[in-house]
Amino acid sequence: MSEKLDSYKLTQDHQSWTSKPATLEEWQIVNEWALAEKWDLGLGDTECFFNIDDQGFYLGYVNGEPVASVSVVNYSDEYAYAGFYLVAPGARGKGYGLRLSYDAFHHCDKRSVGLDGMPEQEENYKKGGFVTHYETSRLVGVHNQQVDAPQGVQNISADNIEAVIEFDAQITGYSRAALLQNWFSGEGRHGFLIDSGDGVLGVVGIRRSTDGYRLGPLYAENQAVSEKLFAMAMAQVPLGTQVTIDAPTLDLGFINTLKALGYEEIFHTFRMYRGTEPQGEKHKIQAIASLELG
Repeated sequence: MSEKLDSYKLTQDHQSWTSKPATLEEWQIVNEWALAEKWDLGLGDTECFFNIDDQGFYLGYVNGEPVASVSVVNYSDEYAYAGFYLVAPGARGKGYGLRLSYDAFHHCDKRSVGLDGMPEQEENYKKGGFVTHYETSRLVGVHNQQVDAPQGVQNISADNIEAVIEFDAQITGYSRAALLQNWFSGEGRHGFLIDSGDGVLGVVGIRRSTDGYRLGPLYAENQAVSEKLFAMAMAQVPLGTQVTIDAPTLDLGFINTLKALGYEEIFHTFRMYRGTEPQGEKHKIQAIASLELG
């Protein structure tokens, strides 16, 4: 971040401050903090996140005890993504989160950086050079309608994952090969695509989470493709199960469909960038993979 350390609200505790990249095992404390904040964590997501850049997950320590987290994950030489901005209960209001951000953002060097920030943090991110581009709505509902698996939808597998990765890069504007390689596979994780024969028309992922299921990403060339992929994803979810979806407000059609099914917005975030926004086909994004890594 561009803020200087002497502008932080430093306390005597900062004299014993250290920070470093966390291992996958060390990062489990962050998942515990997130669960305490009622985050709906995708089961197996952490392993997928660490596949991207295992040096991008930072913990801040006071007297050897973890007190803050932030991730600054390098997707490529041009682009990084920030998330997991958390401070442990009992350690808030002392500048630890901001100080860790200062330490961690050196990791992305001169890359452009994206994040999904909570509204109460928007002004702080702006001070760090971030610009707001659009909103993302967190929608939650209960799957209570029986859905039959539609025809013409393929499972994502090793045979077609490269086509999915290429389609994702076309939509997002940057390659996420390391994230997606295992995103759609593993226990409780499913992925589907529709292919016209000339190329991929849409992709969806659905996976189990701590509160039920999380859907994402969902990309579609048109509404018919979106509806078919959404139906296929819902066919994997047991009746009576909660489903969480993070939907950009760029196209309200999908959000309105969800609200008609009884989904409710429980909060929204701001998609912000420092540097150049990736040039993809964002109008085709119905739901993102995760708020944590985009």
